[in-house]
Amino acid sequence: MGSKLRPRKKQKTGSKLTSQTTEPNSTGFASLPPELLFEIISYLPPRSPVPYHLPHDPTRGTNHSRQAIIRALVQLCRSFRRSLIHYLWEEIILCSFRDVRRNVTTDPNHTCAFERRGSCYTCERYLAFEIVAQLEVVTIRVPEYAAFVQVLSIFLPKYSEKTIVPEFARCLTLLPNLKTLQLFYNTYGDIVERTIADVFSQYRYENVQTLAIPGKAGSKTVLKACPNVRHVHFASYGMFFRGPDAFPDVEKLTGVLPHLYDLRIQDSMPNLKYVQVRTQKPLFARLAYARIQELAQLPQLEVIEIALMKPEAIKEARELYEAALSLLSRLPKVSGISRRVDVCDYTAQS
Repeated sequence: MGSKLRPRKKQKTGSKLTSQTTEPNSTGFASLPPELLFEIISYLPPRSPVPYHLPHDPTRGTNHSRQAIIRALVQLCRSFRRSLIHYLWEEIILCSFRDVRRNVTTDPNHTCAFERRGSCYTCERYLAFEIVAQLEVVTIRVPEYAAFVQVLSIFLPKYSEKTIVPEFARCLTLLPNLKTLQLFYNTYGDIVERTIADVFSQYRYENVQTLAIPGKAGSKTVLKACPNVRHVHFASYGMFFRGPDAFPDVEKLTGVLPHLYDLRIQDSMPNLKYVQVRTQKPLFARLAYARIQELAQLPQLEVIEIALMKPEAIKEARELYEAALSLLSRLPKVSGISRRVDVCDYTAQS
């Protein structure tokens, strides 16, 4: 058998390989001026507005297609990679239930408690590893990418929370341009919440200006760790977010608001200028009306937003609009302040 084998070809060591010099590419996309590259970039799908208005999945629709297109363009050539790499890393999304389910199982009918904010070992394990992998890229492998990150949306799982949460909190200090932090976690248990309260009390994130958090006691620690935050968004309802800690720099409050007397709103956020009041179901219209009346404690208030979350609540939205107008008309007049009521339709995101 050995005699029938073909002799192995001798590899060229060669001078040709070592002597050749690679010339820079000056044709095709590489020859386009920056103005044309920016024109091409302008046709990318826009990002979904942040904070996300849950239960809207942040990667359903524009965000998911935008990231997929940018990822493909970055791999196209060096010129596109150089021009688009910061767009790829300006937003890190680690809270998409759809992406988790798609990577964990091929069963199209698979549903788990994790998607309903419950607990699923398989899905949470995958998400924990994905969190570590993404943060490793921007903080260890290519630390230059850390300066690109402006928006970070993350769901902290219960899987290995004693390791994941401290490492996540530490990595946030390495993102110098982080402006928006959206932090979600399972609010039906206190395991992750206790860890968050213990860990985030050790850090300060001076650059964060927009913060989305659940309305739970552990989230107060995160809010205190972001002293310069201007916009607070409650991603879920909670009865345990109590005052009277002062957050005088907060000017905008949106999301699923707790009772404002729980926040001791006049003491904790005395400089609020913009408050969102949601109407989802007729059953909660009275609760929303009560929150509007509580806004009389805010002398600096300029805008009340009536957020329509469900189509069947249009009648209640009209009533809340009239109540908000009446409230603003009763507030003492302040020179330089023009007050108004906005009505925003979020039914397409529900």
